[in-house]
Amino acid sequence: TVLVAARLYLNIWALDYVNRVLANIEGYEGSVQDIDIELYRGAYRIHELKVVKKKGNIPVPFIDIKTVDLSIQWRALLHGRIVSDAELLEPVLNFAVNASDTAVQTGAGVDWSKPIKDLMPIDINLVTFGKGKLTYRDFSTTPKVNIYIDDMSGEARNLRNVVDETQALPSHLSVKGTSIGKGRLTIEGKMNILKPTPDMDMNVKLEKVHLPALNSYSDAYAAIDIKNGTLDFYSEFKVK
Repeated sequence: TVLVAARLYLNIWALDYVNRVLANIEGYEGSVQDIDIELYRGAYRIHELKVVKKKGNIPVPFIDIKTVDLSIQWRALLHGRIVSDAELLEPVLNFAVNASDTAVQTGAGVDWSKPIKDLMPIDINLVTFGKGKLTYRDFSTTPKVNIYIDDMSGEARNLRNVVDETQALPSHLSVKGTSIGKGRLTIEGKMNILKPTPDMDMNVKLEKVHLPALNSYSDAYAAIDIKNGTLDFYSEFKVK
């Protein structure tokens, strides 16, 4: 009975703490619905995390994640490091313009590392995500613009350089998704995230996008109505 009561209190305390952290993001405010703590694996799970822009009356949240699982990465202990995993289920990131074209939602100008560190003080080494979505919404245009990549999954490994400290680009990023118009997106690359401006070498491939699906964008910004066609896009970029 005492253990059950202590666990319930710990969940309530953690929920209050996380909501206080999310309420203090500059220009934004967030909240979560529930938290489960799993002491046996050194983890806690956050449910229904949302972050919204405080001003501008933008009708979609900036961040909307069904579940965030933060846990100790036990494999890294073999390398003598204490780091954590972050697993995101159904994460949605919405870039947006409000109906009066007076406010934009991009997340720029905010130190997002601060709330992340407050929520997980142990360095995050592995990030995985599934069933994600990235959108650009413009509510000021006619027609309203809504372009997106959904069904996104991926991972970023060795972010804290736990496995091999000799590599110039030790971290690996892999992302896949489906764009509006049923295009297939693939991003593969390596990076060094432990620098103020990360070094990286990335390859991006977006293939077989059905162009008429982009008519909300082309009509709103260029008065062009696309009847047929497909788009393939390939890019490699390096930052050093």
